Amino acid sequence: MTDQLVNYRELSSGEKTGFIGDPQLITLLPGTKIFRLDNGSSPEFIDRDTQKPALSGWWSLVNPAPYNRDDMGAKGVYETAVLNGIDFSSMVRYFSAVKLEWNTLANYVEVTIGSQKINAWYGKFAPMSLSDGLDKNKYQQLAAEANVDSSKRAPKSPQELRFNLQSQDKAFSGMSESFLTGQTAGAASHWDTVDLNKAGITETEKQKLALLEGMALGLFDAYQLFIPNFNNSYLAGGALRTFFNAKTQMTELAQHFGSTAKPDPRRRPGF
Repeated sequence: MTDQLVNYRELSSGEKTGFIGDPQLITLLPGTKIFRLDNGSSPEFIDRDTQKPALSGWWSLVNPAPYNRDDMGAKGVYETAVLNGIDFSSMVRYFSAVKLEWNTLANYVEVTIGSQKINAWYGKFAPMSLSDGLDKNKYQQLAAEANVDSSKRAPKSPQELRFNLQSQDKAFSGMSESFLTGQTAGAASHWDTVDLNKAGITETEKQKLALLEGMALGLFDAYQLFIPNFNNSYLAGGALRTFFNAKTQMTELAQHFGSTAKPDPRRRPGF
């Protein structure tokens, strides 16, 4: 059983929906490198509820090997992106099931756990649709979310929402209304190949996920962390970040990960 450490708390009901199946409580050891993709540099902010410094709790392991986890890590994600002729940002969107309206995923941000062991919840990303679509009330919901979370920007109209969605990831820049909101046949066929017991997926969850609208994300076996009560005090170097543009600095990311896989500019310009 994993010890409950200084930052421990149970997941909220909303946080649990980010995982499929039950996440496991693990201990992150000093020196562990973790990463996330974000609009900016993932700076510390003041939590509205606690009025204390905080960081987003959602991260992934750069190198999962020390934790004996079936997880490809950052280098594996990079090499899968190169294999598929897309950038790191687009690959992470597929793996991590991040809706277009949630985050641009423009920047790779890496930090290192400091001298203190801390808890994290570890499990598979829950599949999501590419977008919730462009219904006339969606932009009002985003405006309300932006009022709560200062890292989010609210579109001023449904038309601006469409523009935002189409420009947040060039891999989806030609999307149509039917692509965003149409039934995803691939999701249903995917679940026919899944061992439900091994994946920790219930029949009810399977039925719900098979009905995802729009392009389905997160249909791969990819893993994430949620670190409760996270802030800069748990990091080596505090506010120090390793930072790359996840859309255009593929060559620099290859060097950072020590990968020999090089993107082909004929398949994906901008590298």
